[in-house]
Amino acid sequence: MTNLFGYDKRIPMNSGVESCESGLKLAQPWAYDVKNVMTGLIFYVWFQSYPYDDPGALKQVVLSTNGSNVAAFMVEPIQGEAGVRVAKDGGYWRKVAEICQRYNVLLIVDDVQTGLGRIGKRLCSDSENVRPDFLIFGKALLGGCYLILALLCYDAIMLNIKPDQQSTTFGSSKDFKGKGLLNAIEISSGYDA
Repeated sequence: MTNLFGYDKRIPMNSGVESCESGLKLAQPWAYDVKNVMTGLIFYVWFQSYPYDDPGALKQVVLSTNGSNVAAFMVEPIQGEAGVRVAKDGGYWRKVAEICQRYNVLLIVDDVQTGLGRIGKRLCSDSENVRPDFLIFGKALLGGCYLILALLCYDAIMLNIKPDQQSTTFGSSKDFKGKGLLNAIEISSGYDA
């Protein structure tokens, strides 16, 4: 599955919530090691709202901390939980990716509701050739029979955690390893990567 989507590592997950939480938990040791962002011994996440579809507002949020204390930006490409909102600006995701890259902020894309052909593209994040640091997707992996998702990322992020820091209940399931991969290949074959 990592080869299919161009990532180094994957973690199978049981739900969208678990996948997103894991993305944040993986961003924390990366931020500590790479940006020296200290959050203490507890899992701490700070959320800052900004107007959707406004890359300038996102940049201001990042700059309000000098960019140094922002570990990651997590977003649904189509805001499903906010009333099915689609970015009006055709270059919005490219601008978001550039802001994240410029200020060394991880881009976590929650493609759970919009990935694997659900909007007529392989992944919603493919629409502007944006390459997130983390890709979360999967409701369609097993055709809705079982809820199995995937979190994909690069070695530079994943190798900041120890083996016992991240686990999932059904992570070694043959359904995810076999059937999930076959479905991802089948769905992806109809779309340009």
